[in-house]
Formats: sequence, C-alpha cells, structure tokens
Amino acid sequence: SEDNGKHIKLRSMVQPNIEVLHDIKAGTDDVDFNLVITNKGDKAENIDWFQPCIRVNEFTNREQDDYIARCFIFTKNGLTTLDKTNRTHNGYYKGGQTYIPPGINLKDVNPRPISPDIPANGLIGCFSDDNKYLMATAWDHYQELFQGIFVCIHSDPRIGGLQPGEVKHLHGKMYFLKNDPAELLKRYKKDFPGM
Repeated sequence: SEDNGKHIKLRSMVQPNIEVLHDIKAGTDDVDFNLVITNKGDKAENIDWFQPCIRVNEFTNREQDDYIARCFIFTKNGLTTLDKTNRTHNGYYKGGQTYIPPGINLKDVNPRPISPDIPANGLIGCFSDDNKYLMATAWDHYQELFQGIFVCIHSDPRIGGLQPGEVKHLHGKMYFLKNDPAELLKRYKKDFPGM
C-alpha cells in the first residue's frame, strides 16, 4: 500500500493464465478502481464478466424483504428506485433482479429474473437509512446491474473474452456522497465521459 493506506495495488491470477492487476485508490468521497487484465496464455479465454458484490444492509438499515425501496438505477424516467422498476420473477434461479444494457446477450447474463427496464447509464446505488447520503457504483464496461439476494447491489464489469496476449483495461468507481443525485450524475459524466 502507498499514500497512507489510501492506495493499494494487487495482482490476481485467474484460469490460470489471466493476470489481473488492480490499482485501487481511496479519495475523499470515492474509491477509484483501475484494472489491467492480460491473457498470458496461448489460447483464447472465454472470460466475459465478474461480480463485485456490495452489501448494503448496514448503510440502508434494511433487510432482504424491503431494501430495494432504498436502491436505485437510472432509467428513461430518471432516478428510479428498484421497487418502482418493472420486475419479473422468472429466472433459472429465483430472487434478485437483473437490469441489462443494450448490446448484451441475454443468454450470457446472471440467470436471475431480468427486468424489461433498460438502464440509462451504468450507475446503481442506494440511499442511507437517514436519507442524508447515497452510495453508488459504476464501471466503464458493464455486463449488467443487479439487485442481489444478499441485501446487495452490483455493477458487474464486462471483460468480453481475451485473445492470446490481449490486454484490456477496466475503470470503476464507488461514490459516497451527500444525497444529491444531480451531483452524482455530474460526477459520473466527468469520470466516465461518453457513457
């Protein structure tokens, strides 16, 4: 670690030829994630996406049966709490709800119920129990937004496979802000231009 514990670099190996270099920096009100993913092998790897799970039970002070009213995504209607999204209940596994951006193969997403609502951007977040703060997360390439089954939320980063020797970069953020969705959107657009 560097910078008084606010910067850490990690190295992970996956499948066994995929190297992931993690560069993680804590800011005043955010955490910045930069990943470099390299296929060090001599064959293509079908490594498409992964699932960072963020538990929000303490932040929202809610349980599995009522926390989605404190969680949100952005749809064509603007900020939408998950209890107000169009929800389905059919999936290979029951529970949770998956929100899929355009261009993602529905056969390759989390096999949970899929909402017909399409995210307007890559943000998923929640409000604190006292309504003073919000927490949100996003990645520059994402497979899906997911309301999970452990009082959790996900913005699941998309890798999209790796050819031999191929290198891909992913950038993610976690935000911890006062309850100001307009400021969150401003920060998101600055951090992820073109999204």
